[in-house]
Amino acid sequence: MHFQNLDVSVLLMYGRSTARQRVFAWAISVFLLVSLLVLFWYAPVIPDEDIANTVQAFGSFVLEGFGGAAVIVMVQRLLFPMKRTLTDQVRRFTPIGFIEERDRSVLDNAYIQVMETASRVDFRKALELAAYDPEILSFGNLRVIVQQRRGRLARWMVTEERISQACFLLYLCHRAEQKKRQITETGQTDIF
Repeated sequence: MHFQNLDVSVLLMYGRSTARQRVFAWAISVFLLVSLLVLFWYAPVIPDEDIANTVQAFGSFVLEGFGGAAVIVMVQRLLFPMKRTLTDQVRRFTPIGFIEERDRSVLDNAYIQVMETASRVDFRKALELAAYDPEILSFGNLRVIVQQRRGRLARWMVTEERISQACFLLYLCHRAEQKKRQITETGQTDIF
């Protein structure tokens, strides 16, 4: 039983955002920007003079800030093209930035789970469990096993899809070991 102590919620990447959530976060970001600009443009039409002056001052501050940031970004891109840009720093504080940060932490946890398991277990043991779950023998899962055998698993898992594939292999192994244990104990299984 090599795959029983895995955290299934990490392997299934619970907490990752859906495409709908990302689109919604982008929409909120765009709406906030547009509403600030509209308030600034229509500030002279506001009947209350104090509110109009406040909105106009805040709007001009925002526009000057965007202009200054644009100049800084252009200079930074020209002088230091490989450094982390100002737009990356500002993006972290937008709604889409919060979602990306959460997704990044979920992927990091999944990566750590796979690498910790790879350091303890030879993934070729998963081939023995193929009798209980034939999907373990799919091409993507065999690729993960080969990369671990060659010692290149950490270098290979650089994309989100590859991390997901390795997590899926470990999840299948976890499920196959549960099936194996149930069959040996009761003679049947209710895991599909």
